[in-house]
Amino acid sequence: INDAWRDSDGNAIVSKVDVNFGIQNIGNTLTPYVVDLALADPQILEWIASGEISTQIIAWQEKQIDDEQFCNPRLISENRVIAAVNNPDLTKLTIPDILNNRVGALTYFVAPGDILQNTIRFIGPTDTIKQVEAKLRDDIISYVFTSQAANTGEDTLLDEREQIINDRTPATFNFQSGVQTLEANVPGGAFLPSDFITATKDDKPVDDFSCTPALPTTIPLNDPIDDLGTALSCTATTDNGVTASLALTIDVYDTEAPIIDPGTLPTDIVTEADSPAGSIVTYTTPEAGDVFGVDPDVTVACSPASGTLFPFQAPDGPETTVICTAIDASGNESDPLGPPPTTFTVTLEDTAAPVIDPDVSYDPLPPPITLGANQSSYILNWDFAVTDADTSLTVTCDPGDPVTGPMPPLYEFNHDFPVGVTQVTCTATDSSGQTTPTPLSFSVEIIDTTPPEITLSGEQTVTLEQGSGDYVDEGATAIDNGDPDVFVTIDIDSSAVDTNTAGTYEVIITATDPSGNSSTKTRTVIVELKYGMTGVIPRKTSVNMGSSNPLEWAWLDSNDNPVDTSGIPQQLRIEDCDDGTVIINPVGDPGTSGFRFKADNWWQFNWNSEVPSGRSYCAYVYIKPTNQEMGWTRQIRVR
Repeated sequence: INDAWRDSDGNAIVSKVDVNFGIQNIGNTLTPYVVDLALADPQILEWIASGEISTQIIAWQEKQIDDEQFCNPRLISENRVIAAVNNPDLTKLTIPDILNNRVGALTYFVAPGDILQNTIRFIGPTDTIKQVEAKLRDDIISYVFTSQAANTGEDTLLDEREQIINDRTPATFNFQSGVQTLEANVPGGAFLPSDFITATKDDKPVDDFSCTPALPTTIPLNDPIDDLGTALSCTATTDNGVTASLALTIDVYDTEAPIIDPGTLPTDIVTEADSPAGSIVTYTTPEAGDVFGVDPDVTVACSPASGTLFPFQAPDGPETTVICTAIDASGNESDPLGPPPTTFTVTLEDTAAPVIDPDVSYDPLPPPITLGANQSSYILNWDFAVTDADTSLTVTCDPGDPVTGPMPPLYEFNHDFPVGVTQVTCTATDSSGQTTPTPLSFSVEIIDTTPPEITLSGEQTVTLEQGSGDYVDEGATAIDNGDPDVFVTIDIDSSAVDTNTAGTYEVIITATDPSGNSSTKTRTVIVELKYGMTGVIPRKTSVNMGSSNPLEWAWLDSNDNPVDTSGIPQQLRIEDCDDGTVIINPVGDPGTSGFRFKADNWWQFNWNSEVPSGRSYCAYVYIKPTNQEMGWTRQIRVR
């Protein structure tokens, strides 16, 4: 080892080491020679490949020359470089043959009898060169020196005559030591066949070759925790006795995604929507396998999963894509986009018509309903539920107006129902045009128990003259439950009125509403005698107390002739003319003692004057049927 470069402190930082080979031309002609060298140490070759050290092959000759510097000439030694090459290929030894006799690192001529030196030089960091020098002692240099002068007629370059060969090159493996990453190809690992590792020398297989573990073998998958591979070591010993070693770490990974069997993938599903939210849909999860069966337990997951709620949107949708993915133990995941794609669709549809719940709720109370005194109709609210997957329903009632507020599935309506029975029919139609096959139908009965209220037209009491002709009533109006628009039937019965006969009669007016409720009211009709009266005429205007005094009166016609009033009850009243004290009230009728109707159509009453004396008395006659009264003509003084 020679130092080639030192730092400022004198420390060697770059050094070189030389190995020399000398050859001599023992022939008798100037002969071309070829030299080639190779190294059998992979570490040195690695340093060379990385540029840490450099190499040279130098062909040189020591010559004796005249020294011209002195007066007396003398011979001195001088090294002459004949040929050189920088950084030659030292990975393999190239051996020339008779046809290719100029292949090698250097070619040069050697004169007969001359000796030529061949130096292989290693230059690099001192520490590295020291390691190179130690390795060179292990006979790791292969060399071949070839003379290109074969004898005439020969077709080979003979060893030890035209060629000197020292082949220390080892067998070559088809891998370099280090880490080899393999894809798993059998369950649990990678299968290595018997020819996975090969060793050759000069393109021929090496017989003395073995590996641990022996081939063929199966290398397991790397440990998932520490990711450690499996060691594989091999040796190959060539005929030159050189043993080559190979140290591999085999990393085996499963990077292939599992494959879902398309034959087990569910086909697109179309099913009925159960509710506005959707439906629970179940399906069979597809089967999957790992490539080469590396993982026998592949997990298949689909999303949305079987047994979950799939959404619905009327009328038919949305279409939900179910994505199925297979995952193996190494975490490899299949691509659902394929090929082939591993997806299918689930579509919910609404083919069922809405169903109306027959259970109706009423507010404020269920029918039948009895109206109050001032009600002619009744506003009733009702609601019911409609079951359908479609929330965009058109729900109608006839009659009925929708009430805003309730949320589906409840629907509320109201209507102002008249008296009587009203049939209500409700239907529901979804956005697909499907209508309830059985509409909701119910009846609402509004009961009116209040009779109409009658108002007479004209006076309560009507007075007519006897013989005034047929009686025509002024009529009446009626309101039922405070509603003037309710039709009320009014019946006026005036059949009892006889205008030809003086008296008091009743006209019966009856009002009946559509519910049959009736009320009545009467009008009094008085038929008066057509003409005048005589007044009460006493026979005596002055009588003794207790003496009889006939009182007479008559009802007169237009000619002042008394008329027959024997059929009309007469009532007599006598009172004190001064203070109005009633003495007699009334006195009998034509059948009473003291009363008599005379043949001349005059009435007579014999008053016995049993009253206090010294006072004057007045007599009156009242006809009850006609409410007519006849006053006194002269006062009667009782002594």
